[in-house]
Amino acid sequence: MTERHRFLAASTATVVATRGNVWALWADVNGWTSWNTGIKASRLNGNFKQGSTFDLTLQGGLTAVGTIVEVSQGEGFTDETPTPFGVVRNDHRMAVFGDLVIVTHRVAADIDTAVAAEFGTGIWPGMQTGLYDSLAELVDLAGD
Repeated sequence: MTERHRFLAASTATVVATRGNVWALWADVNGWTSWNTGIKASRLNGNFKQGSTFDLTLQGGLTAVGTIVEVSQGEGFTDETPTPFGVVRNDHRMAVFGDLVIVTHRVAADIDTAVAAEFGTGIWPGMQTGLYDSLAELVDLAGD
């Protein structure tokens, strides 16, 4: 088994919105480009449920196939995408507090140790920035 190094990042934002507004943006995989500028194109293969796959084309041209590995209807989901350097897992969660929705996005990248240093300096900084930027755009679109 290949040894891996784990990179972790998370971002949380609070917005006046409905759970349905946030969920609609998450579940519309074909529309992820509206809130995640790192994605050039995305296409869901089937329905938004555990086990479904989606095709991604990133702005830099890298293509990948991800899998929705967990769905909690109206609360969150997790997807996992194998890449040439390891596996990237994205976790999306929300909680309602009165009129507010607290939205958290987390990314865990389990990267082959042999390329972890290169990933950490060349790719990870952009992924972290993209995490924060995409969450900001998502809550802006979801807000009432």
